[in-house]
Amino acid sequence: MSINKQIPEGNVAVLASPEKATLYIDNINIMGNDGAVIFDFMQFMPGIVKNEKGEKMRQAAIVSRTAITTQHFRRFVEACGKVLSDIDSSERKREE
Repeated sequence: MSINKQIPEGNVAVLASPEKATLYIDNINIMGNDGAVIFDFMQFMPGIVKNEKGEKMRQAAIVSRTAITTQHFRRFVEACGKVLSDIDSSERKREE
């Protein structure tokens, strides 16, 4: 049995410095299929390009791509709901 199967799921020790890994994102494209959800995190780039129809468009570069299982995506969506609820609660308190 691999060591990863012997360790129960739960909290994880993160060995990264968030200040070094922070990306400021302008746009997120989310795609899904049967087994995974893919996030493309993008930043706008200077300049304008034309599409096939000749229409002018801004351009963006994918600076990070993250793929997670649909099971983990469901947990992510639930966590986002909790975070949004906390944000809403904080905003209401400030307004009072």
